[in-house]
Amino acid sequence: MASSLREVELIIRYEFTDKTLLEEALRAAGSDGPNFGRNTNDGNKRLALVGIAALRTHLAFKGYMSEDARGPIHDRISTVLSNSNLASVCRASGLDKHITRSKCQDFVSDGTRATTVEGLFGAVYKDSQQDSRRVADAAQALGLD
Repeated sequence: MASSLREVELIIRYEFTDKTLLEEALRAAGSDGPNFGRNTNDGNKRLALVGIAALRTHLAFKGYMSEDARGPIHDRISTVLSNSNLASVCRASGLDKHITRSKCQDFVSDGTRATTVEGLFGAVYKDSQQDSRRVADAAQALGLD
């Protein structure tokens, strides 16, 4: 598992201080595993809520700093953060090979892939003490900027 976690860190270009956050981010809802003293019954879904907000803020601020109009900023956010795009990024980067899924699941769905990417950004945001630059760096590593 440790080598798998390191591979994910290399993909997103972020080294976690708290590896349990990374493990939580990679855990699909319904999968087995330790709860790390947190409510992780929903797998990575709680971290995904934080991650999607961090990504949305990153993209909105980037558009603002580029002096883009509201419409194009909104369109960019919608496109980049769509489940189909996030799932595609998960597949293309190889992150989906590291998802901990339920034993009764034979495959990883696109919804699970998208939620995992969101969860990873939630984990980066929390682990980095809410450092938006770290979110921006990981977004760039995955082509989500």
